[in-house]
Amino acid sequence: LMTQFTKRADINRKAQAVGIQRQAMANASSILGTTASPQEKINFLTQQLAAGAIPPDLYTALTGQINREQSTIKQQVGSIEGAQIAIDTVDEMQRLISDSPNLTTGFFGSVLRFAPFTKAAELETLAETLQSKMGLGALRALKMEGGATLGSVSEKELALLTADIAQLKMGQDSAFMQRQLSKVKTRYENIIKKAYKLAETDLTLKAELTRQFGADASALLGEGEALSMEQIMDLYR
Repeated sequence: LMTQFTKRADINRKAQAVGIQRQAMANASSILGTTASPQEKINFLTQQLAAGAIPPDLYTALTGQINREQSTIKQQVGSIEGAQIAIDTVDEMQRLISDSPNLTTGFFGSVLRFAPFTKAAELETLAETLQSKMGLGALRALKMEGGATLGSVSEKELALLTADIAQLKMGQDSAFMQRQLSKVKTRYENIIKKAYKLAETDLTLKAELTRQFGADASALLGEGEALSMEQIMDLYR
């Protein structure tokens, strides 16, 4: 009789331990699906591990998933920030051309770009900055370092983008330059839209994008006050 009692007590203890562990796993899984920050999630799991509520292997698996979330957030936030800088640069280039089409592009633009303090020289500086910072080689190198600048943008998309940027030559006429700049701007706008599209199925990413940039892509793609050339150059430093 005593043996049976001991066995039953042991079964009950094991069942209770399994129940507690299942509840802890349910809690852990629940927090992974919330909008809590990755660090908050890791802190919670660390507390659960210290309390013996979850086994080490589950802790490792879940924190690994959270670290991947952090990487995704870093990539997509970086993609938006990089695209914003490029869009501001393009907007300033288009403004310069609109204000002085004959003195910034075409024959006179190609000559005056060598003269300091001219609109053509400003346009040339912005074009060189855009090409050097956002060209294929630079973008590919940044992606190799972790993809923190243009997120999940594909190699094909990078190639198309850099091809459009490479067409920005001061000797071209103003209409061509404006069309080419609009194409470049659209590609960067699509990068922002792509980041928000990914966030539709990722609550943590959505919460972070909303916190930093607004609830949707339109908050970034609307008409805003144009940055000065000095402000744009500061963004690249």
